[in-house]
Amino acid sequence: MSKPTLTWIGIILAGVIVIAAFAAYTTTQLYTTQTESLLGYLESRIITRAVASEGSERVIYVNGMGVVYTTPDEAVVQVTVEASNTSATLAQEEATRKMASIIKAMKELGIKDEHMKTSGLFLTPIREEKTGLKIIGYIARNTLTITVQDLSKVGEVVEKAITSGANIINSLTFQVSNEKAKALKSEALTLAVQDAKTQAEVAAAAAGTKVIGLKSLTIGGIYLPTRTALAAEAVAKDTYIMPGESQITVSVSATFLIE
Repeated sequence: MSKPTLTWIGIILAGVIVIAAFAAYTTTQLYTTQTESLLGYLESRIITRAVASEGSERVIYVNGMGVVYTTPDEAVVQVTVEASNTSATLAQEEATRKMASIIKAMKELGIKDEHMKTSGLFLTPIREEKTGLKIIGYIARNTLTITVQDLSKVGEVVEKAITSGANIINSLTFQVSNEKAKALKSEALTLAVQDAKTQAEVAAAAAGTKVIGLKSLTIGGIYLPTRTALAAEAVAKDTYIMPGESQITVSVSATFLIE
């Protein structure tokens, strides 16, 4: 074969090789693109299906309330001793002496040490009225908080405090003791959950379905009331105090699954 013929044959073969390589590259890219598209499609369908499944839960939201009625079994009496004197030392000594007398009287009534608490001794200067600058005396104050567990003794406690030296009755408060409140809170919580479940069942039945389970439950506020008698000085004349009825309230928020 002549040299020009061989040259043309080489050129043709090189062109065939280039075309074949280009075709192979194009096919590979097309396959890769299609594969990626297919995987993306399948992934989106799986995610969509999962979200749809997760979001397909049928639920009902309700609030429940539990109320337990009771009567306070404790009273807290707060009294203050106030003594005045031109001498700060003498005023403090008098207030301290009167407070010791009150504490002794409370112990005689059966009040334990752990049920009495003093808030400290405070000293206030008495100033001359005209100028307000000159100190002419001092007022010493000492406050005692008494927890009375026998309500039949409340009137006697107040009266004894006054006759022993207390000249201010700050407050009289009736409350539920911690021991009693603990049991009542559990009872009120049970009632609150039952109330929420009943509401959910009634609402579901009205909608033509039924409750199949509980998804979430949140305990809300717990209300423990106290009752305060402001005119506590008058209590000393009574032989027995009626604290009245109180209620302990517990609220819950619940999410129930329905069919």
